[in-house]
Amino acid sequence: MLGNTRRFIKVLLGVVFTVCTTRQVIGYLFTKSTGWAVPLLFFSDSAHECSQGLAPFLFALLVVQSLNIEDKYILIYGDEDSHNKLTVHKVVLQFLMCLVNYTVKNILWWSLTGLLTGYMTTVLIQSWLAREKWYDHHYYRQQQIHQIQIQMQQQQQEGGGGEQEPEQEGEETKDMNEFIVQERYRRTPLWRILWFTMKKAAFVVGVTLSVLLICNSYHTREYLVEPATMNGMSNDRYMFTFVFMTAPRRSNPPYLTRTLESYLANWPVNPAPNSLYSRIQTVVYTHFTNHSQFDAARERFANDLKGQQYIRWIREEGDQLNQRLHVSKALDLVTDNMQTTYIALMEDDFPVCGAHEWREIENVIYKANQQVPNHCGIFVGTGGSGLFLKPKIAKLVSRLLLQYDTMPPDIIIQKCLLGELPECQECSQSLVTSKTLLMYHIGYNTSTSHDRTYKKNDFQCGWRHPFNGDPNVITL
Repeated sequence: MLGNTRRFIKVLLGVVFTVCTTRQVIGYLFTKSTGWAVPLLFFSDSAHECSQGLAPFLFALLVVQSLNIEDKYILIYGDEDSHNKLTVHKVVLQFLMCLVNYTVKNILWWSLTGLLTGYMTTVLIQSWLAREKWYDHHYYRQQQIHQIQIQMQQQQQEGGGGEQEPEQEGEETKDMNEFIVQERYRRTPLWRILWFTMKKAAFVVGVTLSVLLICNSYHTREYLVEPATMNGMSNDRYMFTFVFMTAPRRSNPPYLTRTLESYLANWPVNPAPNSLYSRIQTVVYTHFTNHSQFDAARERFANDLKGQQYIRWIREEGDQLNQRLHVSKALDLVTDNMQTTYIALMEDDFPVCGAHEWREIENVIYKANQQVPNHCGIFVGTGGSGLFLKPKIAKLVSRLLLQYDTMPPDIIIQKCLLGELPECQECSQSLVTSKTLLMYHIGYNTSTSHDRTYKKNDFQCGWRHPFNGDPNVITL
C-alpha cells in the first residue's frame, strides 16, 4: 500500500506524533477550556485515560487500512483436495484485534484520538500517492513519446519518401497529440480520488466508533450501592455526622433552611432501627448569639418529623466572625462527644444537587472504603463544604486550623487531606474525590469571607470537581 518499509515507518512516526498532539488539544478543550463553565462539554473519564500502550496508534492504522479496504487474508484448511478456505478482510481482523484493548477497561478518548488521526493520515497519504502516481504516469508517457519520436525518425530515414515526409510527420504528430489529450482526460480527477477515499475512511471510523460507544456504555454503566450494603462499613453509633457551619450573612438570606431541606428530602421520616439512615445525624453549629436565620431554621424544623429525627442545634454565645476558630471548636465538639465514622463538614450555602447526587455521595464513600481503605477523607464539594473526615483527621485539622493562622481555613483542610502539610504525611495520595460537584453554591454574593467574591454560575451541579485530574488524588 505504501510501497516499502521506510515509508511505513515514516507514517507510523507521524501517527504517533499526531495522536499525542491531538490528545493534548482534546484534553485541554474538554478540561481546562470548557470543563468548568460548560460541564456538558466535559467528559470526566478523559482525564484518567493513560498508559494505553499502542492502542491509539493501532486504531489510527486501522483507518489507514481503508486505503486498501478489499485486502484479504485467505486461510486454507483441511485436505488438499477439499478446497476449504476462510477469507477475512484485513481491516476486519485488525478491528477485532483493536477491540481486545476494551476487554479490561475503557479507552474511548484515546481510541477517538487514534481514529481522528487515522482519518487525517489516510487523506494525506492518498493525496501523496495520487500525486506520486501522476508524476510516474507523466514520466512514463514522456518516455513513450520519446520512443515514438525515435521510431518515427528511424522510419523516415529508412523510407526515404522526400515529398511525403512532411505529411507523414504531421499525421504522426497529430495522432500523438490526440493520444496525449485522451490520456489526460482519461485520468480520474484528484478530488474524486480523495472523495472516494474519505468515504471509505469515514465508513471505517463510523462503524468503529459505534462499537466503541457501545463498549463505553458498558464500562461506564452506573452502579449505586444499596444503603443496607453501605450500613455494614462500620459499627460506630453514627455513620455520618453532618456539621453545618452557619454565621450571619448580609441581607439575611434563608440559605440555611434551603440547604437543610435539600438533605432531609433524601432521608426517610422513620428509618428502620439500626439501618443506615438511623445512623445519620446533623449538627447545626453557630457561635453567634444573634443569628436570625439560625433561629428561623430551628423554628421551621421544630415541628418537622425529619427535623426532629436528624437535626441537633448547637449555639455558642459570641459575636466575633472568626471562621477558623468557629470550625475548630465545632470539630472538637463532635470528635470529643460523638462516636461517628465520618464527620461531614458542610457550609450552610451548599445544598445537595438532588436525590441522584445524594446516592452518588453514598457511592463514592462506599467505593473509597473498598478501594482506598486507609484514606483520610473524601471530598465531594468545594471550598470548605463536602469534606468527609475521619475522626482522627478531624481532630488533627481542628488543631491545625489554629496553628496555621495565615492560611485560609478551607485550604488548611484540603492541604492536610492531600498530605501537603508536615503533620498530615499519612494522608499523602489517599484523598478520594467525586468526579463532579455533588452540591452547588447559592451564597455567591453573601460570602462570610470578605476577601472572596464569586460569580452566580460558579461551582454548580455537574461541574468537574476541582481536584479531578490531579494525579495525587483518587477520583471515583
